[in-house]
Amino acid sequence: MYDDNGVCKECSYKCLECTSFEVCSACSGNRHMEDFCECPSGTFDDGVEVCPNCRIECDECQYTRENCIICSGDLVDPPACTEPIPVAQSAVVEDVPVGSAKLITCAYNCETCSQSPGNCASCAEHRENAPHCTCVDGYYELNEACLPCDWRCPTCTATACTSCIEEVRILDDCRCPEYGYYELEGELC
Repeated sequence: MYDDNGVCKECSYKCLECTSFEVCSACSGNRHMEDFCECPSGTFDDGVEVCPNCRIECDECQYTRENCIICSGDLVDPPACTEPIPVAQSAVVEDVPVGSAKLITCAYNCETCSQSPGNCASCAEHRENAPHCTCVDGYYELNEACLPCDWRCPTCTATACTSCIEEVRILDDCRCPEYGYYELEGELC
């Protein structure tokens, strides 16, 4: 409770003690004073004094214990937080004397490799030109993955189109010129 011009008023549910509605001098439940009485990591705010725990697969959750926004450990794909799907990689072993074979983990751009991780024998998905295995047209490289270009760009970088689906379009973002043209997704100017 706090005094508001001679009237006793309730503090926010976040406060054990307060000087005004949400200015806490002590926090309720498991809340932290240094975070303005917000819920600690691994819990969520559901409008009560004690912050309930997120489910075990969540490092952070929001609104409910099931709604993960950051997964625990090696789990991926919030809010589901599931085990990552293993990526199969292999190496081609040619004329290796018995007992001298070594396991090679291929580079991210290789489906299979030969003699060294970066010497691709075949390319990963959306890649071509072994042994280098660069992204195919219509894709660009970002964080070791080939991501699709915008529908307007047959070729692109991570930040701009390098060619457009029709000459009349303006390079960089391949939009239709402002005057005399209009655009519907998947259509020509």
